[in-house]
Formats: sequence, C-alpha cells, structure tokens
Amino acid sequence: MKRLIYSLIVIFVVGACVPEPTEPLYYELEAPGGNIKVEIVIDSTISLSIMDSSRVIVDMQEIYMEMDDGRAFGLAENGMLPLKDVNTSSVDRVMKTPFSRNSSALVKYNGVDFVFKGYGLRIRAYDSGVAYRFFTKSHSRFGVISENADFVVRDADLSSMEDTLVPAPLIVKSNDRNILISDNDIERYPKMYLLMEDGHLKGSFVPILAGNSRVLAYGNGPCEFPWRVIGYSNDKSLLSDDLMYLLGDDPIIRRTDWIKPGKALAVSGDSLLREAVDFASEYGIEYVVTGSCADIEEDIRYAERLGVGMIIHKKADELGGNLERAFRRYASMGIKGLRLDFDRSDDFLSVQRINSICEQAAQAGLILDLRGVNYPGLNRKYPNVLNSVGSDTVGRSRIHYVTDAGRMAGYIVFDSPLPEIHYDNSGMDSLYADFISSLPVTFDRVLPLDAVRDETVVISRKKGKSWYVAGKNAGAPSDYTLDFGRIIVPGESYSVTMLADSVGGTGYVIKEGIVNAFDKIDIPMASDGGFAIKLEPVQF
Repeated sequence: MKRLIYSLIVIFVVGACVPEPTEPLYYELEAPGGNIKVEIVIDSTISLSIMDSSRVIVDMQEIYMEMDDGRAFGLAENGMLPLKDVNTSSVDRVMKTPFSRNSSALVKYNGVDFVFKGYGLRIRAYDSGVAYRFFTKSHSRFGVISENADFVVRDADLSSMEDTLVPAPLIVKSNDRNILISDNDIERYPKMYLLMEDGHLKGSFVPILAGNSRVLAYGNGPCEFPWRVIGYSNDKSLLSDDLMYLLGDDPIIRRTDWIKPGKALAVSGDSLLREAVDFASEYGIEYVVTGSCADIEEDIRYAERLGVGMIIHKKADELGGNLERAFRRYASMGIKGLRLDFDRSDDFLSVQRINSICEQAAQAGLILDLRGVNYPGLNRKYPNVLNSVGSDTVGRSRIHYVTDAGRMAGYIVFDSPLPEIHYDNSGMDSLYADFISSLPVTFDRVLPLDAVRDETVVISRKKGKSWYVAGKNAGAPSDYTLDFGRIIVPGESYSVTMLADSVGGTGYVIKEGIVNAFDKIDIPMASDGGFAIKLEPVQF
C-alpha cells in the first residue's frame, strides 16, 4: 500500500484543507536547529517518534484520551481518525522571564496543530525537546476517564525503577544524554506520575477522590490539557535550559513590580523572632519567615520599622474556603507573603485548589513559597510564586548541606528567588553573614561550567558586570580546578572573594585576590561541601 505523505511546508503554502484520510498519514516536524526531529503517524490512533541526528530517542505509541461520554481524543474504534485541518507555526522571539534562571529567554520552535472532529493535538519541537498537548474548542462539558501517555526511552537502563511510581519530572540517562519526561501547565488536570512497566514509562494519574472515582478531570467549555514534555540535554545544558518555563501559561497579572525577591531568614519559635528581625535588618536580609504567634501584628509592625518583610508559615488546609477574604486580611496586616505546606497536590481537586491559591494571592499582592508542590511552568503563570518545591524536584532534590561552604554554594547553584537561611540560637558569624548578604537572588544569565549527576555541579551566574560561581559536591572529597578563562574575557581583571571548605571540611575559609582570564585555582571540596565565589570587575 502506497504511503500518503504530507509535507508540513506544502500544507502551509497550499492550504489547510485535508481530504478525509483512507490510509495512514506520515508527517515530519523538525526543531529550528535541526538537531531534533519528530515523526508523526496518524491512522486509527497517533504515534510519535522523537529522534536526533543519528537515532530514535523516545517512541510514543498510541497517545490518546478517553472521555466519560464515549468520546476519545486520538483514538478511533473503526477506520481512520477524522483529520480535518493541519496548521503549522514557526516562532522566533525573545521573551522577558522575570524571577526565572535567566532574565530573558529565546522562544524558538516549529509547531503543528492537527485538528480533528471536536478536538486537536498540538506539537512543538524546540532545540532542547518536544512537547505535545490535546485541546478542545468545544463548549460542552467533559470528563476524562483515562489517558495513554507511554514513553519508550531508547538505550536507557530503567531496571531500578521496576514497579516504582515516581512523580514527574523524571530524568533518565540515554547514552550521553538526559531525557526529561514531564508534564507542564497543569490547571484542570491531575499531576502525572510515571510507572515503569515492561521497559516503558507509563503515565499514571490519580482519579478524583470525591464522587465518580473513574474520572480524572472534568470541566466545561474550551480547554487546553497539560503539556507532555520530552526534554533532551546533557548534564550541563539541563541547568540553563528555559524550556519548562516557556511552556507555562501566560501570566495572569500584568504588573510584577510589587513582587520583591529576596533572602528569607527562617526562624522557629516566638522567642527568637525579634532577634531574627534584628539580624535580618543588620545584614540586609529582606524577609523573616515564622509561624503565626499571639503578637503577630505587633511583630509585623516591628519588622516593618526595620525594613524587614514578614512571611507567615502555614499549612495550606488552614486557609479555609474563602481565599479572597483570607488573603486580603493577611495583606492588610502587612504580611508580604506565605509559605504554605501541602499534604496533597496530585489529584484534580488539589490542582484546582493550588491554582486558586496562587491566583488569589497574586490579586492580594502576596508572594508565595509552596512546599510539596512541583508544577513545572507554575511560576510563569503566577510570577508571585517565588518557590515551588516538591518532594523530589529536578535540580533541587535530595539537597544535603553538611558544610558551611556547601550551604553557601546552594544559594547560587539552585534556582531560587527566595533562598532560605536557617536562624537558630547558634547564631551566625559576621563574615559568613556578610558574604550571604552580598549575594543577589536574581540573575541575568546562568552559565553551567561542569555537571556530573549525583556527584558534582559547578555553575556561574551573571548579575550586571559581576559573576557568581559556586560548586556543590555530593560525592567523596575532591579538588576542583576552576579555569577563570571560561568566564572572564582576556584583558579583564576581577577581584575574587571565595568562601570554601577548610582543610578537613569542619569549617570554612575566605580568600581574596585578583584574577584574570589566564588564572586557574584548585579548590578543595569536602563530601557534601562546596564553594562560592564573587567576581567583581576591577578598573586599573
């Protein structure tokens, strides 16, 4: 049987009208850089093969969604899928990315929408990965009872994951590349888990706990369902890639000038609160995080007089049903934000609740630090969400701080516009506090230098004309050689202030000097230790 091959370019030029198919349809979609290609086959269902220049990376067979009224998106019981339209797109622009790892990002992809009767499938190919999502423009109600998202990652050893259910995002190794499997832009859908069965990573979703347990999600009217994302990178580029931010939904608020990133001093117990506020004020730390206490309004006024903002730590289920009233009350008290702990964040009702909390907090002018929530793309739609940390998140999972230098390195290595500093009775010496207070919390650009997963990561970030470099070691004690020529342009000189592990890893040392592009230094790192460096330009 002769294949019927449609070129996306020809379709775009000649017109979008597609004849009723009688044979399988084959399409190709290529990323702008040509390094990734998607082969799409449409017959009674839809299959995707994602490949680089030499091999297939991920296969996805039979992607579809089933509804409780008998409809199916991407699945035909008899004959071929009723393809009605094919629309292509190509985007190449720069977008501001406030409070993300870079201050701006390149939005560059090739895309295609396949339009069927009552629904569509959108696919985008970026240089760092591929994403697809179902959508519907129908105004009728829907109830999703199943989704088939089956990822076959080629050349990946998944034996350790047999019968293990893990939340997305998940990174697996395929030869020398990282393959990221994730969801993105969750608004009316449960969180995706991944279960390894017969060498496949299968998407799994928690049904609604109340009412009909067969239903995963329901709604009325037009809907764009979550992205399913297959990222493609090496260890280093994973730390600088903006794909997950770009796939988030557009921001719900226009003005973000009221959102103030900053360091947060976390304190336990009422007795240390005023002392912590004094400390934060002395060293220019923007926020203090505390639980509610009897004199909280007076404590807030005290902090305000010293130029310190107060963030209240609560359980999310303590907020009550009227979020608008609760958040307006917090804002009127002078509270700047909330740190919220979530016991559950994976089913449809929890997702709905979290989106409502983020939206109502934004409307009230409150920043958020969410614990137990990991929704990629969330901080694009809700830029007031400065932290969103799940139990096992990409880039921040299983963080261990054993040494002072390792803790300091974390403030630079990990993406966080609201880094937390723990304050207790043991205090903190002035040299260490001065170093922390001098670090910015947002940056213009991130440049990963070295990364070996679960071992060592070294990353540099630029703010204005200054550079900040940090290394984190998760393995045995080791030395790292930093070549300043990878950061500094020949002819420039920088003053360097370095905080690193002391010999034996029991404390820290601070060293200063002048370096240029031809200098290298050997830095000892203890187990679970690290280093942090400030580089400021010197004018002679």
